[in-house]
Amino acid sequence: MAFEPKPNEARGPERDDEGGPAREEREESLLAFKVYDSCRAQECLTDLEIGPAKAAEDFDDGAGFTVSAGQTAEPPAGAGSASAERLTVKKIAITGKEPNPFERGYWDIDVKYVFGYTLVFRDGAGAVVLRIPCENVYSKRVTLYGGAGAGLSMAVDLLPDGEVSLGSEPFVLAEAKAVELECKIRAAGGQSEVALTIGLFSVIRTFRAASLCVLASAPEAPKKCRELPPVNPCEFFEKMDFPKEIFD
Repeated sequence: MAFEPKPNEARGPERDDEGGPAREEREESLLAFKVYDSCRAQECLTDLEIGPAKAAEDFDDGAGFTVSAGQTAEPPAGAGSASAERLTVKKIAITGKEPNPFERGYWDIDVKYVFGYTLVFRDGAGAVVLRIPCENVYSKRVTLYGGAGAGLSMAVDLLPDGEVSLGSEPFVLAEAKAVELECKIRAAGGQSEVALTIGLFSVIRTFRAASLCVLASAPEAPKKCRELPPVNPCEFFEKMDFPKEIFD
């Protein structure tokens, strides 16, 4: 169906800066997400919060060294050091979301972070002895304002799984980045284990769907595609600034 503007809704064609006809502007109704509250955290997580390194899956090196998923990844014979390679936040889950009993409009939100990495054991000469896929879990709770919701419920069939019914609670968006700070082998209870220290940057937001009325115009035509000319690597290198700071 063609869009027919309401009376006085369109501003009419004006002239642009180059003298050509400007695009006609009109009011459009949009469905957007409005952020209600947010918080950030910079946390240093030690084995007290995440425990020792644990195998992410059943592992068998074919030479007699085995460890089951979820068990502590003990260092193999001959290992003198350990490191965590390709550390990422492999999964974030919102595990709980309840109204705060003391502050109206605030919500207690439980978030679980799953860290995935490859635990690499090396001998005294630095040679790799063994690599084990590992993961650790960290959970936390934050309290953010998300609005009371007025007891409103909603449903949406946008997702591929079909219609999804939602209560009056706000949506939650959690983002995170992890960095390795320390990884060392230590003795614990007569055995050896790997203690990993992780730096976690995280942001958590609450948001709700909101209807907006905005002034819009027809989209611009895409620019023509262009190909970059071949680059001579030596000419490119010669144009780079000399890195004086690394020679100070």
